[in-house]
Parts: sequence; structure tokens; C-alpha cells
Amino acid sequence: MEIKNKIFNIGSEKATSINGLCGEIKRLFNKKIKIIHSKPLEEVKNMYFDISLAKKQLQWQPKTKLEEGIKKTYQNLSSQNK
Repeated sequence: MEIKNKIFNIGSEKATSINGLCGEIKRLFNKKIKIIHSKPLEEVKNMYFDISLAKKQLQWQPKTKLEEGIKKTYQNLSSQNK
């Protein structure tokens, strides 16, 4: 199967808010994070990636849970800054 000029959304099948993401970081690393809310944009209230095309055409499935992805990202960034 040839796949040309397609855009694939890659993400989890679960929507996560910025507040939820910050809460997870606080919990995982026992960090105090001050969340500062700016004036919300009128155009975008929620964003959720539809991954059905990637699943269908690439036979792709998300494998990494949010908690594991946050930890791996933190470790990766920590190792790059040494």
C-alpha cells in the first residue's frame, strides 16, 4: 500500500487538559507548579487528535501511557542538559 501526501495525527486515545498534564507532572515528580492562566483564545476551546487514520492505514496503536511518556520526556531532557 502506497501512502502519499497524508497527514497522520499521532497521540493517545485519551484527551488530556493542560491542567491535567500539570497535575500529573506535580504528582510524578513531587513538584510545585504554579499554573498561570492567560486569557483563553476564542478560537480553540478543546483539541483532540483523531488517530483513526494512522490506526487504519499504518496499523499503528499508541503504546505509551501519559505517565510513562512524561517520565521518558523528563529523562531525555535531563540527559541532554548535562
